Amino acid sequence: LALFVPLAGLAWPTQLAATAGLTLIGVLAAARVARLLGRKDPGLVVRILATAVVCFVGVWLAAVLDLVSYGDNILTLVLTALVLAAANLLIRPFFMILSIPFIVVTLGLFIWLINALMLWITSFLVPPFDLEGFWKTIGAAFILWIANMVLGGVMRDFIEKPQRETVLLD
Repeated sequence: LALFVPLAGLAWPTQLAATAGLTLIGVLAAARVARLLGRKDPGLVVRILATAVVCFVGVWLAAVLDLVSYGDNILTLVLTALVLAAANLLIRPFFMILSIPFIVVTLGLFIWLINALMLWITSFLVPPFDLEGFWKTIGAAFILWIANMVLGGVMRDFIEKPQRETVLLD
Protein backbone atom coordinates (compact mmCIF):
# COMPACT_ATOMS: atom_id res chain seq x y z
CA LEU A 1 0.00 0.00 0.00
CA ALA A 2 2.99 2.32 0.32
CA LEU A 3 2.97 2.72 -3.47
CA PHE A 4 -0.50 4.28 -3.34
CA VAL A 5 0.19 6.99 -0.72
CA PRO A 6 1.65 9.53 -3.22
CA LEU A 7 -1.51 9.21 -5.33
CA ALA A 8 -3.76 10.65 -2.62
CA GLY A 9 -3.52 14.25 -3.88
CA LEU A 10 -4.11 13.54 -7.57
CA ALA A 11 -7.33 13.97 -9.55
CA TRP A 12 -9.66 10.97 -9.76
CA PRO A 13 -9.00 9.89 -13.32
CA THR A 14 -5.27 9.98 -12.63
CA GLN A 15 -5.71 8.05 -9.38
CA LEU A 16 -7.79 5.38 -11.10
CA ALA A 17 -5.37 4.93 -13.98
CA ALA A 18 -2.26 4.92 -11.78
CA THR A 19 -3.69 2.58 -9.15
CA ALA A 20 -5.10 0.12 -11.65
CA GLY A 21 -1.84 0.23 -13.61
CA LEU A 22 0.34 -0.36 -10.53
CA THR A 23 -1.91 -3.18 -9.33
CA LEU A 24 -1.95 -4.81 -12.77
CA ILE A 25 1.84 -4.62 -12.96
CA GLY A 26 2.08 -6.24 -9.53
CA VAL A 27 -0.34 -9.01 -10.47
CA LEU A 28 1.44 -9.76 -13.72
CA ALA A 29 4.83 -9.79 -11.98
CA ALA A 30 3.55 -12.15 -9.28
CA ALA A 31 2.04 -14.45 -11.90
CA ARG A 32 5.31 -14.46 -13.85
CA VAL A 33 7.33 -15.29 -10.71
CA ALA A 34 4.92 -18.15 -9.94
CA ARG A 35 5.42 -19.53 -13.46
CA LEU A 36 9.21 -19.18 -13.22
CA LEU A 37 9.13 -21.16 -9.98
CA GLY A 38 7.37 -23.96 -11.86
CA ARG A 39 3.91 -23.47 -10.38
CA LYS A 40 1.09 -24.09 -12.81
CA ASP A 41 -1.48 -22.74 -10.35
CA PRO A 42 -0.90 -19.00 -9.77
CA GLY A 43 -1.62 -19.23 -6.04
CA LEU A 44 -4.05 -17.53 -3.72
CA VAL A 45 -2.20 -14.21 -3.43
CA VAL A 46 -2.07 -13.74 -7.20
CA ARG A 47 -5.76 -14.63 -7.50
CA ILE A 48 -6.69 -12.16 -4.75
CA LEU A 49 -4.67 -9.40 -6.43
CA ALA A 50 -6.19 -10.13 -9.84
CA THR A 51 -9.69 -10.13 -8.36
CA ALA A 52 -8.86 -6.95 -6.45
CA VAL A 53 -8.16 -5.12 -9.72
CA VAL A 54 -11.65 -6.01 -10.94
CA CYS A 55 -13.20 -5.14 -7.56
CA PHE A 56 -11.33 -1.82 -7.52
CA VAL A 57 -12.84 -0.76 -10.83
CA GLY A 58 -16.29 -2.06 -9.83
CA VAL A 59 -16.36 -0.31 -6.45
CA TRP A 60 -15.03 2.90 -8.02
CA LEU A 61 -17.80 2.81 -10.66
CA ALA A 62 -20.41 2.09 -7.97
CA ALA A 63 -19.12 5.10 -6.02
CA VAL A 64 -19.26 7.30 -9.11
CA LEU A 65 -22.90 6.24 -9.54
CA ASP A 66 -23.48 7.13 -5.84
CA LEU A 67 -24.32 3.57 -4.81
CA VAL A 68 -21.55 3.25 -2.20
CA SER A 69 -19.22 5.64 -0.42
CA TYR A 70 -15.69 5.28 0.85
CA GLY A 71 -14.81 8.80 2.01
CA ASP A 72 -12.98 9.75 -1.22
CA ASN A 73 -9.79 8.14 0.06
CA ILE A 74 -7.81 6.08 -2.43
CA LEU A 75 -6.32 3.91 0.31
CA THR A 76 -9.80 3.02 1.54
CA LEU A 77 -10.76 2.10 -2.01
CA VAL A 78 -7.69 -0.13 -2.41
CA LEU A 79 -8.29 -1.79 0.98
CA THR A 80 -11.97 -2.28 0.11
CA ALA A 81 -11.01 -3.93 -3.18
CA LEU A 82 -8.54 -6.27 -1.46
CA VAL A 83 -11.01 -7.26 1.28
CA LEU A 84 -13.83 -7.75 -1.25
CA ALA A 85 -11.55 -9.87 -3.45
CA ALA A 86 -10.53 -12.02 -0.48
CA ALA A 87 -14.20 -12.41 0.55
CA ASN A 88 -15.17 -13.37 -3.00
CA LEU A 89 -12.45 -16.01 -3.21
CA LEU A 90 -12.65 -17.43 0.33
CA ILE A 91 -16.20 -16.92 1.65
CA ARG A 92 -18.42 -16.65 -1.45
CA PRO A 93 -17.98 -20.29 -2.61
CA PHE A 94 -19.31 -21.50 0.75
CA PHE A 95 -22.46 -19.36 0.38
CA MET A 96 -22.87 -20.42 -3.25
CA ILE A 97 -22.89 -24.11 -2.29
CA LEU A 98 -25.36 -23.53 0.55
CA SER A 99 -27.63 -21.50 -1.74
CA ILE A 100 -27.86 -23.89 -4.69
CA PRO A 101 -31.60 -24.58 -4.19
CA PHE A 102 -32.39 -20.84 -4.05
CA ILE A 103 -30.17 -20.14 -7.06
CA VAL A 104 -31.97 -22.81 -9.07
CA VAL A 105 -35.46 -21.65 -8.05
CA THR A 106 -34.69 -17.98 -8.81
CA LEU A 107 -32.85 -18.86 -12.04
CA GLY A 108 -29.63 -17.35 -10.75
CA LEU A 109 -30.98 -14.08 -9.38
CA PHE A 110 -30.15 -15.16 -5.82
CA ILE A 111 -26.47 -14.76 -6.72
CA TRP A 112 -27.02 -10.97 -6.58
CA LEU A 113 -28.01 -11.34 -2.93
CA ILE A 114 -24.85 -13.33 -2.28
CA ASN A 115 -22.81 -10.61 -3.98
CA ALA A 116 -24.62 -8.00 -1.87
CA LEU A 117 -23.76 -10.06 1.21
CA MET A 118 -20.07 -9.97 0.20
CA LEU A 119 -20.35 -6.17 -0.07
CA TRP A 120 -21.97 -6.04 3.37
CA ILE A 121 -19.18 -8.17 4.88
CA THR A 122 -16.65 -5.84 3.26
CA SER A 123 -18.38 -2.76 4.69
CA PHE A 124 -18.30 -4.41 8.12
CA LEU A 125 -14.55 -5.11 7.86
CA VAL A 126 -13.59 -1.77 6.26
CA PRO A 127 -15.48 0.90 8.27
CA PRO A 128 -14.94 3.89 5.90
CA PHE A 129 -16.63 1.85 3.14
CA ASP A 130 -20.36 2.45 3.52
CA LEU A 131 -23.38 0.94 1.85
CA GLU A 132 -26.33 3.29 1.55
CA GLY A 133 -29.34 0.97 1.69
CA PHE A 134 -30.57 -2.35 0.36
CA TRP A 135 -31.40 -1.32 -3.21
CA LYS A 136 -28.20 0.65 -3.65
CA THR A 137 -26.29 -2.40 -2.41
CA ILE A 138 -28.07 -4.55 -5.00
CA GLY A 139 -27.20 -1.92 -7.62
CA ALA A 140 -23.55 -1.95 -6.52
CA ALA A 141 -23.56 -5.77 -6.75
CA PHE A 142 -24.88 -5.40 -10.31
CA ILE A 143 -22.09 -2.93 -11.19
CA LEU A 144 -19.51 -5.34 -9.73
CA TRP A 145 -21.02 -8.16 -11.79
CA ILE A 146 -20.66 -6.08 -14.97
CA ALA A 147 -17.06 -5.15 -14.09
CA ASN A 148 -16.31 -8.83 -13.44
CA MET A 149 -17.83 -9.83 -16.77
CA VAL A 150 -15.85 -7.20 -18.69
CA LEU A 151 -12.52 -7.33 -16.85
CA GLY A 152 -12.62 -10.78 -15.27
CA GLY A 153 -11.98 -12.62 -18.52
CA VAL A 154 -9.04 -10.38 -19.34
CA MET A 155 -7.49 -10.93 -15.91
CA ARG A 156 -8.04 -14.69 -16.14
CA ASP A 157 -6.21 -14.74 -19.46
CA PHE A 158 -3.20 -13.05 -17.88
CA ILE A 159 -3.19 -15.13 -14.70
CA GLU A 160 -4.37 -18.64 -15.47
CA LYS A 161 -3.41 -19.41 -19.07
CA PRO A 162 0.19 -20.42 -19.55
CA GLN A 163 2.25 -18.46 -22.01
CA ARG A 164 2.89 -20.22 -25.30
CA GLU A 165 6.48 -20.96 -26.02
CA THR A 166 7.80 -20.74 -29.53
CA VAL A 167 9.73 -23.77 -30.66
CA LEU A 168 11.97 -23.42 -33.66
CA LEU A 169 12.26 -26.51 -35.81
CA ASP A 170 15.39 -27.16 -37.85
